Amino acid sequence: MRIDALRSKEGMILLLELDRVPAFAESMGLSLNSEEQREITTSLIDKMVATYSPHMSGVVFSPEHSFDQTVALSKNAAPLFSLERKTAAVDPLVAPSLVDDWGVENIANNYGVAKLELYYHPAEKDAALKKQMVAEIHDYCQYEKIDFLLELLVYHQAQEELSPETLTETQLLAVQEFRNSCDMLALEYLGDSLAAVTITAELDIPWIVTGRSRDYEQTKRELRASLESGAEGFLLGEVFWPETVTAQSQEGAVSVSTLLTEIEHQSRDHVLELARIVNEFGSKQTKQDEKDRSEE
Repeated sequence: MRIDALRSKEGMILLLELDRVPAFAESMGLSLNSEEQREITTSLIDKMVATYSPHMSGVVFSPEHSFDQTVALSKNAAPLFSLERKTAAVDPLVAPSLVDDWGVENIANNYGVAKLELYYHPAEKDAALKKQMVAEIHDYCQYEKIDFLLELLVYHQAQEELSPETLTETQLLAVQEFRNSCDMLALEYLGDSLAAVTITAELDIPWIVTGRSRDYEQTKRELRASLESGAEGFLLGEVFWPETVTAQSQEGAVSVSTLLTEIEHQSRDHVLELARIVNEFGSKQTKQDEKDRSEE
């Protein structure tokens, strides 16, 4: 499958990240080692796919944890599949561990787009190994005639000065290193619109904004800024997770029915609003492009 299959009718890309199931379960206070709690996690994922996917252009699934939920995917949305093993915590210094008996060929057979989450710093010890891994995945995707989305997450090294400027410089260098090894990039908005515009100018491929924030208002602001800076959509997950605080009893137990209701109402409203923002921007951009062409 190609990137164009992930576009809405307005030409934008709206991706729901539902592959990070271990992190999701942990945030809900659930253990995947318990059969009962694993079933609860599955029911929540089921509800999110059914409720959110009609308003998305694509959904990312994990072959280990959410593959069965692809059957509930809306006809409006296309599937993407992650390649790496998913754990609740990620060590950014270590190259991703790929899922056993799963790969690009399997994704092609399931009519999907391949996706890899990569934490990266250009000066890290395993930088060359990570670049080689990504390049080989991209080559294999080209061979199988499917596209490859790289979610590129940069980080500060221990000895670095902790500053937004340093991180944006690191992100730009990382983008330059990986721009020829994928078909689309998912990047965090680091609070600098000029840096985001520079990234757009550096790329011949589309980029979309991603993030790990649970703060809805912050996510909305960053999405708008990213679209204005050249992003073509979003890859988001955590911001749509239900809040366990509102579902807890005085004894601390979490009500599953309350979580399901929250997915169906408040979280769905957030999905609808962010989708509307992206698609309205796409419609305006299309009209402006048509106007510019008519004036040439």
